[in-house]
Amino acid sequence: MSTLVKIFNIFPVLPPPNSLPNSPEVLTFLDILWLVFSPVQRIFFYDPLEQKTDDPLDQKTDFSDVIVKLKESLSLTLRYFYPHTGKLVLSETSGLLEIQYDHIDGVAFHVAEAEAEAEADYEALTRSSVHNTNIFLSLVPPLLVHNFPAPLLSVQATRFPNGGLCIGISFHHGVADGKSFTNFVEAWAEIHKSGDRSCQPCHDLSVLCDPGGISTLYMNNFSISKEGFPAPKFLKPSDLVTTTFIIDKESIVRLKKRAMRNEAEGRTFYSTFVVGCAHIWVCTAKAKQLRDESEMGFTFPVDCRSHVRPKMPEEIVLDPVFYSVNGKIVASGFMSMAGSPRFGLYEKDFGWGRPMRVEVVSIDNDGGIGLAEARDEESGIKVSLSLASCEMDEFRSLFLEDIYLCIILVFGDLVTHSALCWNLSSKLIVGIVSRGISCCMW
Repeated sequence: MSTLVKIFNIFPVLPPPNSLPNSPEVLTFLDILWLVFSPVQRIFFYDPLEQKTDDPLDQKTDFSDVIVKLKESLSLTLRYFYPHTGKLVLSETSGLLEIQYDHIDGVAFHVAEAEAEAEADYEALTRSSVHNTNIFLSLVPPLLVHNFPAPLLSVQATRFPNGGLCIGISFHHGVADGKSFTNFVEAWAEIHKSGDRSCQPCHDLSVLCDPGGISTLYMNNFSISKEGFPAPKFLKPSDLVTTTFIIDKESIVRLKKRAMRNEAEGRTFYSTFVVGCAHIWVCTAKAKQLRDESEMGFTFPVDCRSHVRPKMPEEIVLDPVFYSVNGKIVASGFMSMAGSPRFGLYEKDFGWGRPMRVEVVSIDNDGGIGLAEARDEESGIKVSLSLASCEMDEFRSLFLEDIYLCIILVFGDLVTHSALCWNLSSKLIVGIVSRGISCCMW
């Protein structure tokens, strides 16, 4: 694929007048925990320029009109999600990390066009299970988060030759978690489609206290100064590939039944999240040909909104997320998961219908996982995974083979060579459940 993406304009987008607070907002210890991570980047593919009407005059919509409406609706959305318009700084007076709203230049809105030799490129980008990582990365705008003052959000709209549109969003993980980001996109889509927002976010952080000085510990650990902080470095295989897999409803049922067979009393409830993650974890460990006595971590975010006292509102805009780590089953290394099947990403309709495809671009590290609901499989989940090329080939075969073994196990014919896989996945599932993590996420 020879598609090239070229930026031909950048617009600053500001909220309506008198939308911003007069004083800065201080980051909480939950926000600072995520400060040093790279921006979270998502892409949403749509077909808005091909209007499905009987009138030939309505078949095409001018791209400039689409951009104008996207900018206008984004401005109205920022009225509710105003922290995204600020700049992150280390206050010289208080010594605290703050979002300041003085002298802001707005959210950068990048307008781009994709050039391609064939219109089939867009079809491949929206349907191929193997990601074209270089193209996907070019569809999200830059966001430099490690130098202060740091922007918190940037947006890109890219037009394709066949009329397709990709909306790419980069957001600072230090001021919003995945749920807050999803609420932002949902609000933008609703305002773009209908002109108003039915539910408003909450910015009241008074429920959070930090009597133990956790914020200071984080800031010292991350070497934060008035200039910024060093960016973390991750080893990335030169042959890294990212591929999307679907676990359909029937396969999830088989995985749950398989887990239940290993319980003596058969009373434990295994969620879709738990069995899905266990299946991914086991297949990755086997693809890497790791030894049983070694360690491998599996990290994933846990939403704390309903687990603090008093409870936080579901609409609160911050980063109330901890990472939970499990391991000691297989070999060295770790896997890191982003997203959730409960975010409803394929329901973000700007008026053009459901997205053709949604992906997390920022999982391009070894063991990076993006989790979402499946677009066309009811109660199914979509898994996007990054591994070295040789490991991905092995993972692909194991991913389907182990689900097939579930069919045999569920119906009573235990195959001898599946015993190791059965043992491993059972331990992983029990390990996750035993720490009480499943109830927090799914």
